[in-house]
Amino acid sequence: MKKYSFLIVVLFLIIIIVFLILKPKNYTINYKVNNATIKETYKKNVKKYYLTIKTKDNTYEYIYKGKYSINKRLIKKVKTFNYEKSKCIKVKSNRFNLYPLCKNNNKYIAYKENLNDKLITKIDDIKIFAYNNKKFLLWNYNYLLYLNNLNNKKIKISNHDVYNLKNPYQNEKFLFIPKQNNDFKYNKADVINSENGKLKTIKFNVDLFFDSYYLGTFKNDIYLFDRKNKQEYRINLKNDKVDKIRNQIYNNGRWDSISTKKLMTKKYYFQSDSFINYYLENNNLYLRIDDKQKILIDKFVNTIIKTDNYKVYYLKNDTLYYFNINGNYKKLLQYSEWQFNYKDMIFIFN
Repeated sequence: MKKYSFLIVVLFLIIIIVFLILKPKNYTINYKVNNATIKETYKKNVKKYYLTIKTKDNTYEYIYKGKYSINKRLIKKVKTFNYEKSKCIKVKSNRFNLYPLCKNNNKYIAYKENLNDKLITKIDDIKIFAYNNKKFLLWNYNYLLYLNNLNNKKIKISNHDVYNLKNPYQNEKFLFIPKQNNDFKYNKADVINSENGKLKTIKFNVDLFFDSYYLGTFKNDIYLFDRKNKQEYRINLKNDKVDKIRNQIYNNGRWDSISTKKLMTKKYYFQSDSFINYYLENNNLYLRIDDKQKILIDKFVNTIIKTDNYKVYYLKNDTLYYFNINGNYKKLLQYSEWQFNYKDMIFIFN
């Protein structure tokens, strides 16, 4: 019995020691790699690493959101290089997947690889340079062009030209387009499945008004607030139903009730914790990381079409571009009409 009791005590102590070793701890250490001085900090309350890398020319900062590692001195290699008029670094780590960082006049500038602008083909006056393994639905006034690297087809949804689609909405899989036949209301909608380009028309037993706005999407259901009806609706694209629901909004993993007065006064949208955010400021495209680091991506940008974590699709003049923070930069599509009209013309799906 004494032997078993001793083993239990030893096992218990081992468990405690392992727990204490693995338990996240705040720390800050300083060290050198490749003539760069590194300050490495972990803050357990926000589960983030903060890395400050000082080279001969500049000081660069990274913020990484992730699980705690018992290992320290996580930066293994720092390489400096020049890019256009900027001084840059590339960092190697066994723990982090860190992107190149560049600075010009003490401001962060995105590193972009050489642009490949070789034309692949041309369809309906749209020049295609790269598909980027995506599916595109492109509005062309009375039909949508469904486009990917395997095939393309026209999806006709109107018998007359529509300069701007009224109140379309895209979620992860579907494009929802209210019937455009009436100036004020609708009780039908066209729904296009991005996986195969198939079109279906759904009809519902309530009139929805174009003076409404989308709160967001959850599990492929679309949530809409209709100002005219003073009512929130859930549009289920799986069973083609539109249901009245209590006013609610999705905030960072939970559903919260919200008053009709609030929904009428200003637009509210579903929220989720966002570590990164692409945005436009004076027609310049920026990436903001953790509300602290601001990186200039491009200038003279018309609009952001889609964001996906560290990836962004944006329109500049008449051309659609793709960029991710690792420096991957592509010219995708070009259409002269987009110089004049681009609102709700381009929809991109995985």
